[in-house]
Amino acid sequence: MLKSILKGTLAALLLAAGFAAMPAKALTLIENGQPNATIVIAKDAPYKNQLAARELQAYLKKISGAELPIVTDEQDVSGKRILVGRSRFTDSLKIAIPNGWSLEEIKEAYLLKTSGDSLILAGNDDGFPLKGKPDKARPYLLKFDGAYKGTLFAVYDFLERLGCRWFMPGEIGEVVPKMNTVKVDQLDIVAKPSFMFRGYWIKPMSPEANSEQDAFFHRNRFLEFEAGFSNANDGSLNKLFPEKKYFESNPEYYGLNQDLKTRNKDVICMSNPDVIKIVIEGACEYFAKNPDATYFGFAPADGQPACWCEKCIGLNGQIRMESAWNGGEMPCISGTYYNLINEVAKAIKPEFPGKIIAASIYAGRILPPPS
Repeated sequence: MLKSILKGTLAALLLAAGFAAMPAKALTLIENGQPNATIVIAKDAPYKNQLAARELQAYLKKISGAELPIVTDEQDVSGKRILVGRSRFTDSLKIAIPNGWSLEEIKEAYLLKTSGDSLILAGNDDGFPLKGKPDKARPYLLKFDGAYKGTLFAVYDFLERLGCRWFMPGEIGEVVPKMNTVKVDQLDIVAKPSFMFRGYWIKPMSPEANSEQDAFFHRNRFLEFEAGFSNANDGSLNKLFPEKKYFESNPEYYGLNQDLKTRNKDVICMSNPDVIKIVIEGACEYFAKNPDATYFGFAPADGQPACWCEKCIGLNGQIRMESAWNGGEMPCISGTYYNLINEVAKAIKPEFPGKIIAASIYAGRILPPPS
Protein backbone atom coordinates (compact mmCIF):
# COMPACT_ATOMS: atom_id res chain seq x y z
CA MET A 1 0.00 0.00 0.00
CA LEU A 2 2.76 2.44 1.06
CA LYS A 3 4.74 1.42 -2.02
CA SER A 4 1.73 2.13 -4.21
CA ILE A 5 1.17 5.57 -2.57
CA LEU A 6 4.85 6.49 -3.03
CA LYS A 7 4.70 5.41 -6.67
CA GLY A 8 1.63 7.57 -7.26
CA THR A 9 3.17 10.54 -5.46
CA LEU A 10 6.41 10.21 -7.43
CA ALA A 11 4.48 10.03 -10.71
CA ALA A 12 2.47 13.14 -9.78
CA LEU A 13 5.66 15.00 -8.85
CA LEU A 14 7.34 13.99 -12.11
CA LEU A 15 4.26 15.05 -14.08
CA ALA A 16 4.17 18.40 -12.27
CA ALA A 17 7.89 18.89 -12.86
CA GLY A 18 7.35 18.10 -16.54
CA PHE A 19 4.67 20.75 -16.81
CA ALA A 20 6.85 23.29 -14.97
CA ALA A 21 9.75 22.61 -17.32
CA MET A 22 7.67 23.11 -20.46
CA PRO A 23 8.53 26.44 -22.10
CA ALA A 24 5.75 29.01 -22.44
CA LYS A 25 4.05 28.85 -25.81
CA ALA A 26 5.27 31.33 -28.43
CA LEU A 27 2.82 33.85 -29.90
CA THR A 28 2.22 33.30 -33.60
CA LEU A 29 1.45 36.72 -35.06
CA ILE A 30 1.56 35.70 -38.73
CA GLU A 31 1.16 32.14 -39.99
CA ASN A 32 1.94 31.01 -43.55
CA GLY A 33 1.62 34.56 -44.85
CA GLN A 34 -1.76 35.16 -43.16
CA PRO A 35 -2.44 37.64 -40.32
CA ASN A 36 -2.99 35.97 -36.96
CA ALA A 37 -3.06 39.03 -34.67
CA THR A 38 -4.53 42.54 -34.40
CA ILE A 39 -2.60 45.75 -33.72
CA VAL A 40 -4.38 47.82 -31.06
CA ILE A 41 -3.87 51.48 -30.11
CA ALA A 42 -5.80 53.78 -27.78
CA LYS A 43 -8.71 55.70 -29.29
CA ASP A 44 -6.92 58.93 -28.31
CA ALA A 45 -3.40 57.68 -29.13
CA PRO A 46 -0.93 60.51 -29.80
CA TYR A 47 0.39 60.98 -33.33
CA LYS A 48 3.68 59.21 -32.59
CA ASN A 49 1.85 56.08 -31.38
CA GLN A 50 -0.35 56.09 -34.48
CA LEU A 51 2.89 56.28 -36.47
CA ALA A 52 4.31 53.39 -34.43
CA ALA A 53 1.29 51.21 -35.31
CA ARG A 54 1.56 52.09 -39.01
CA GLU A 55 5.29 51.37 -39.06
CA LEU A 56 4.75 48.02 -37.35
CA GLN A 57 2.02 47.14 -39.84
CA ALA A 58 4.12 48.23 -42.84
CA TYR A 59 7.28 46.33 -41.87
CA LEU A 60 5.45 43.15 -40.89
CA LYS A 61 3.87 43.27 -44.34
CA LYS A 62 7.32 43.74 -45.93
CA ILE A 63 8.57 40.77 -43.92
CA SER A 64 5.70 38.34 -44.53
CA GLY A 65 3.24 39.79 -47.05
CA ALA A 66 0.53 39.78 -44.36
CA GLU A 67 -1.17 43.03 -43.36
CA LEU A 68 -2.29 43.04 -39.73
CA PRO A 69 -5.36 45.22 -39.06
CA ILE A 70 -5.05 48.29 -36.81
CA VAL A 71 -7.98 48.99 -34.46
CA THR A 72 -8.56 51.18 -31.42
CA ASP A 73 -9.39 50.05 -27.90
CA GLU A 74 -12.97 51.30 -28.26
CA GLN A 75 -13.92 47.76 -29.25
CA ASP A 76 -13.23 44.39 -27.69
CA VAL A 77 -10.48 42.52 -29.51
CA SER A 78 -10.37 38.73 -29.37
CA GLY A 79 -7.46 36.51 -30.28
CA LYS A 80 -3.84 37.56 -30.36
CA ARG A 81 -3.16 41.27 -29.94
CA ILE A 82 -0.17 43.58 -30.31
CA LEU A 83 -0.82 46.43 -27.89
CA VAL A 84 1.04 49.48 -29.16
CA GLY A 85 1.33 52.14 -26.46
CA ARG A 86 -0.85 52.71 -23.43
CA SER A 87 -4.52 51.74 -23.81
CA ARG A 88 -7.37 50.41 -21.71
CA PHE A 89 -6.02 46.91 -22.43
CA THR A 90 -2.56 47.63 -21.01
CA ASP A 91 -4.29 49.24 -18.02
CA SER A 92 -6.41 46.12 -17.44
CA LEU A 93 -3.26 43.96 -17.64
CA LYS A 94 -1.67 46.29 -15.06
CA ILE A 95 1.39 46.88 -17.27
CA ALA A 96 3.70 49.45 -15.68
CA ILE A 97 4.66 51.65 -18.65
CA PRO A 98 7.48 54.18 -17.99
CA ASN A 99 6.41 57.82 -17.84
CA GLY A 100 7.47 61.28 -16.65
CA TRP A 101 10.40 63.38 -17.81
CA SER A 102 13.48 65.11 -16.46
CA LEU A 103 16.52 66.95 -17.72
CA GLU A 104 18.52 65.75 -14.70
CA GLU A 105 18.10 62.01 -15.23
CA ILE A 106 17.17 59.68 -18.07
CA LYS A 107 13.53 58.64 -17.68
CA GLU A 108 13.13 57.69 -21.33
CA ALA A 109 12.47 53.92 -21.48
CA TYR A 110 10.30 51.34 -23.18
CA LEU A 111 9.24 47.71 -22.74
CA LEU A 112 8.60 44.62 -24.83
CA LYS A 113 6.45 42.17 -22.90
CA THR A 114 4.19 39.20 -23.53
CA SER A 115 1.14 38.52 -21.39
CA GLY A 116 -1.19 35.69 -22.37
CA ASP A 117 -2.19 36.27 -25.99
CA SER A 118 -0.90 39.86 -25.98
CA LEU A 119 2.43 41.36 -27.04
CA ILE A 120 2.92 44.79 -25.47
CA LEU A 121 5.16 47.32 -27.22
CA ALA A 122 5.00 50.53 -25.22
CA GLY A 123 7.18 53.18 -23.65
CA ASN A 124 7.54 56.64 -22.20
CA ASP A 125 5.81 59.05 -24.56
CA ASP A 126 6.17 62.11 -22.31
CA GLY A 127 9.38 64.16 -22.41
CA PHE A 128 9.97 67.88 -22.40
CA PRO A 129 7.32 69.67 -24.50
CA LEU A 130 8.16 70.40 -28.11
CA LYS A 131 6.45 73.77 -28.29
CA GLY A 132 9.19 76.02 -29.54
CA LYS A 133 9.16 78.09 -32.69
CA PRO A 134 7.60 76.06 -35.55
CA ASP A 135 10.16 74.66 -37.96
CA LYS A 136 8.70 74.47 -41.48
CA ALA A 137 11.41 72.02 -42.52
CA ARG A 138 10.56 69.58 -39.70
CA PRO A 139 6.85 69.99 -38.88
CA TYR A 140 6.63 66.46 -37.44
CA LEU A 141 8.37 67.68 -34.28
CA LEU A 142 5.36 69.74 -33.26
CA LYS A 143 3.06 66.77 -33.87
CA PHE A 144 5.11 64.74 -31.41
CA ASP A 145 4.36 67.14 -28.53
CA GLY A 146 6.58 65.44 -25.91
CA ALA A 147 10.15 64.64 -26.96
CA TYR A 148 10.22 60.99 -25.81
CA LYS A 149 9.21 58.38 -28.39
CA GLY A 150 9.17 55.27 -26.19
CA THR A 151 6.36 53.41 -27.94
CA LEU A 152 7.80 54.12 -31.38
CA PHE A 153 11.22 52.94 -30.17
CA ALA A 154 9.69 49.75 -28.71
CA VAL A 155 8.28 48.94 -32.15
CA TYR A 156 11.66 49.46 -33.83
CA ASP A 157 13.41 47.38 -31.16
CA PHE A 158 10.95 44.56 -31.84
CA LEU A 159 11.47 44.83 -35.61
CA GLU A 160 15.24 44.71 -35.07
CA ARG A 161 14.80 41.48 -33.12
CA LEU A 162 13.06 40.08 -36.20
CA GLY A 163 16.09 41.06 -38.31
CA CYS A 164 15.28 44.54 -39.66
CA ARG A 165 18.17 47.00 -39.95
CA TRP A 166 18.48 50.64 -41.03
CA PHE A 167 22.05 51.48 -42.01
CA MET A 168 21.40 54.80 -43.73
CA PRO A 169 18.40 56.96 -44.70
CA GLY A 170 16.08 55.76 -47.43
CA GLU A 171 15.08 52.31 -48.68
CA ILE A 172 18.57 51.71 -50.01
CA GLY A 173 19.84 51.61 -46.43
CA GLU A 174 17.34 49.15 -44.97
CA VAL A 175 17.49 45.39 -44.59
CA VAL A 176 14.21 43.50 -44.19
CA PRO A 177 14.15 39.71 -43.63
CA LYS A 178 11.62 37.47 -45.37
CA MET A 179 9.53 34.90 -43.49
CA ASN A 180 6.03 33.48 -43.93
CA THR A 181 5.49 32.87 -40.23
CA VAL A 182 6.32 35.34 -37.47
CA LYS A 183 6.46 33.94 -33.95
CA VAL A 184 7.39 35.68 -30.72
CA ASP A 185 8.88 33.91 -27.73
CA GLN A 186 7.94 35.07 -24.27
CA LEU A 187 9.41 38.54 -23.62
CA ASP A 188 9.91 40.69 -20.56
CA ILE A 189 12.38 43.40 -21.57
CA VAL A 190 12.80 46.98 -20.37
CA ALA A 191 15.30 49.11 -22.31
CA LYS A 192 16.71 52.50 -21.38
CA PRO A 193 19.25 54.62 -23.30
CA SER A 194 22.64 55.48 -21.88
CA PHE A 195 22.61 59.05 -23.22
CA MET A 196 19.93 61.74 -22.92
CA PHE A 197 20.51 62.87 -26.52
CA ARG A 198 21.67 60.54 -29.30
CA GLY A 199 22.28 61.29 -32.93
CA TYR A 200 24.26 63.45 -35.29
CA TRP A 201 23.78 66.61 -37.29
CA ILE A 202 23.41 66.66 -41.04
CA LYS A 203 21.90 69.11 -43.49
CA PRO A 204 19.58 67.43 -46.03
CA MET A 205 19.17 69.36 -49.25
CA SER A 206 15.49 68.61 -49.97
CA PRO A 207 12.21 68.00 -48.09
CA GLU A 208 12.33 64.35 -49.20
CA ALA A 209 15.85 63.92 -47.80
CA ASN A 210 14.70 65.59 -44.57
CA SER A 211 11.86 63.08 -44.20
CA GLU A 212 14.16 60.15 -44.88
CA GLN A 213 16.63 61.41 -42.30
CA ASP A 214 13.93 61.86 -39.65
CA ALA A 215 12.65 58.33 -40.27
CA PHE A 216 16.23 57.03 -40.05
CA PHE A 217 16.70 58.81 -36.71
CA HIS A 218 13.51 57.24 -35.32
CA ARG A 219 14.34 53.75 -36.53
CA ASN A 220 17.76 53.86 -34.87
CA ARG A 221 16.18 55.23 -31.66
CA PHE A 222 17.93 58.60 -31.72
CA LEU A 223 16.77 61.56 -29.66
CA GLU A 224 18.58 64.18 -31.68
CA PHE A 225 19.72 67.49 -30.24
CA GLU A 226 17.48 69.40 -32.64
CA ALA A 227 14.40 67.66 -31.26
CA GLY A 228 14.79 69.65 -28.07
CA PHE A 229 16.99 72.65 -28.62
CA SER A 230 16.86 73.49 -32.29
CA ASN A 231 17.13 77.26 -31.94
CA ALA A 232 20.67 77.27 -30.47
CA ASN A 233 22.03 77.35 -34.00
CA ASP A 234 25.36 78.73 -35.20
CA GLY A 235 25.25 82.51 -35.21
CA SER A 236 21.87 82.73 -33.44
CA LEU A 237 23.49 85.08 -30.92
CA ASN A 238 24.45 87.43 -33.76
CA LYS A 239 20.80 87.83 -34.77
CA LEU A 240 20.28 89.90 -31.61
CA PHE A 241 22.95 92.33 -32.86
CA PRO A 242 22.11 93.27 -36.46
CA GLU A 243 25.02 95.03 -38.10
CA LYS A 244 22.86 97.85 -39.53
CA LYS A 245 21.53 98.67 -36.09
CA TYR A 246 24.66 98.51 -33.93
CA PHE A 247 27.97 98.30 -35.78
CA GLU A 248 28.47 102.01 -36.34
CA SER A 249 26.77 103.25 -33.17
CA ASN A 250 28.12 100.57 -30.81
CA PRO A 251 31.22 98.94 -32.28
CA GLU A 252 32.15 97.73 -28.79
CA TYR A 253 29.41 95.11 -29.07
CA TYR A 254 31.53 93.30 -31.65
CA GLY A 255 34.67 91.22 -31.21
CA LEU A 256 38.03 92.95 -31.10
CA ASN A 257 40.47 91.54 -33.64
CA GLN A 258 43.96 90.35 -32.72
CA ASP A 259 45.40 93.71 -33.87
CA LEU A 260 43.47 95.23 -30.92
CA LYS A 261 42.25 98.02 -33.23
CA THR A 262 39.58 96.72 -35.61
CA ARG A 263 36.29 94.98 -34.92
CA ASN A 264 34.89 91.77 -36.44
CA LYS A 265 31.25 92.06 -37.57
CA ASP A 266 30.76 88.29 -37.26
CA VAL A 267 31.91 88.08 -33.63
CA ILE A 268 30.02 89.32 -30.56
CA CYS A 269 31.92 90.54 -27.50
CA MET A 270 30.18 88.34 -24.93
CA SER A 271 31.81 90.04 -21.92
CA ASN A 272 30.33 93.47 -22.69
CA PRO A 273 27.68 94.34 -20.01
CA ASP A 274 25.35 95.89 -22.59
CA VAL A 275 25.62 92.78 -24.76
CA ILE A 276 24.60 90.64 -21.79
CA LYS A 277 21.68 92.99 -21.12
CA ILE A 278 20.45 92.80 -24.73
CA VAL A 279 20.57 88.98 -24.70
CA ILE A 280 18.57 88.93 -21.45
CA GLU A 281 16.00 91.26 -22.99
CA GLY A 282 15.84 89.02 -26.07
CA ALA A 283 15.17 85.92 -23.96
CA CYS A 284 12.48 87.67 -21.89
CA GLU A 285 10.79 89.01 -25.01
CA TYR A 286 10.84 85.54 -26.60
CA PHE A 287 9.24 83.83 -23.59
CA ALA A 288 6.67 86.62 -23.23
CA LYS A 289 5.61 86.19 -26.87
CA ASN A 290 5.84 82.37 -26.73
CA PRO A 291 4.51 81.34 -23.29
CA ASP A 292 4.40 77.64 -24.28
CA ALA A 293 8.05 77.60 -25.41
CA THR A 294 10.31 75.31 -23.39
CA TYR A 295 13.67 76.82 -24.26
CA PHE A 296 15.55 79.80 -25.66
CA GLY A 297 18.88 79.09 -27.29
CA PHE A 298 21.74 81.13 -28.65
CA ALA A 299 25.23 80.38 -29.89
CA PRO A 300 28.16 82.34 -31.35
CA ALA A 301 29.07 82.10 -35.00
CA ASP A 302 30.54 78.89 -36.40
CA GLY A 303 34.26 78.19 -36.08
CA GLN A 304 36.35 80.05 -33.50
CA PRO A 305 34.73 83.48 -33.09
CA ALA A 306 37.17 84.91 -30.57
CA CYS A 307 37.18 88.42 -29.15
CA TRP A 308 40.67 89.63 -28.14
CA CYS A 309 39.55 92.37 -25.73
CA GLU A 310 41.11 92.33 -22.29
CA LYS A 311 37.89 91.36 -20.46
CA CYS A 312 37.14 88.42 -22.78
CA ILE A 313 40.72 87.17 -22.52
CA GLY A 314 40.45 87.41 -18.73
CA LEU A 315 37.14 85.51 -18.52
CA ASN A 316 38.60 82.86 -20.80
CA GLY A 317 41.54 82.44 -18.42
CA GLN A 318 44.22 82.98 -21.07
CA ILE A 319 43.33 79.53 -22.43
CA ARG A 320 44.41 79.00 -26.01
CA MET A 321 43.28 76.53 -28.67
CA GLU A 322 44.82 75.62 -32.00
CA SER A 323 43.38 77.69 -34.82
CA ALA A 324 41.42 75.73 -37.39
CA TRP A 325 42.40 78.32 -39.99
CA ASN A 326 46.15 78.82 -39.80
CA GLY A 327 47.55 76.38 -37.21
CA GLY A 328 48.28 79.22 -34.79
CA GLU A 329 46.59 79.84 -31.45
CA MET A 330 43.18 81.34 -30.73
CA PRO A 331 41.54 82.19 -27.40
CA CYS A 332 39.13 79.57 -26.13
CA ILE A 333 35.72 81.25 -25.65
CA SER A 334 34.22 78.85 -23.07
CA GLY A 335 34.63 81.35 -20.24
CA THR A 336 32.76 84.21 -21.91
CA TYR A 337 30.09 81.98 -23.44
CA TYR A 338 29.30 80.02 -20.27
CA ASN A 339 29.30 83.25 -18.27
CA LEU A 340 26.77 84.76 -20.69
CA ILE A 341 24.57 81.64 -20.41
CA ASN A 342 24.65 81.83 -16.61
CA GLU A 343 23.84 85.54 -16.54
CA VAL A 344 20.85 85.08 -18.83
CA ALA A 345 19.61 82.04 -16.87
CA LYS A 346 19.85 83.90 -13.54
CA ALA A 347 18.05 86.94 -14.94
CA ILE A 348 15.07 85.08 -16.44
CA LYS A 349 14.50 82.64 -13.58
CA PRO A 350 12.35 84.93 -11.37
CA GLU A 351 9.95 85.84 -14.18
CA PHE A 352 10.11 82.60 -16.20
CA PRO A 353 10.83 79.72 -13.78
CA GLY A 354 11.24 76.31 -15.37
CA LYS A 355 12.34 77.65 -18.74
CA ILE A 356 15.55 76.37 -20.29
CA ILE A 357 18.50 78.24 -21.79
CA ALA A 358 19.94 76.07 -24.56
CA ALA A 359 23.53 76.23 -25.80
CA SER A 360 25.71 74.75 -28.51
CA ILE A 361 29.08 73.61 -27.19
CA TYR A 362 31.72 72.78 -29.80
CA ALA A 363 34.53 74.29 -31.90
CA GLY A 364 36.11 77.14 -29.93
CA ARG A 365 33.99 76.50 -26.82
CA ILE A 366 34.51 72.86 -25.86
CA LEU A 367 36.99 73.27 -23.00
CA PRO A 368 35.75 73.76 -19.43
CA PRO A 369 35.73 77.43 -18.40
CA PRO A 370 38.51 78.54 -16.03
CA SER A 371 36.09 79.05 -13.11
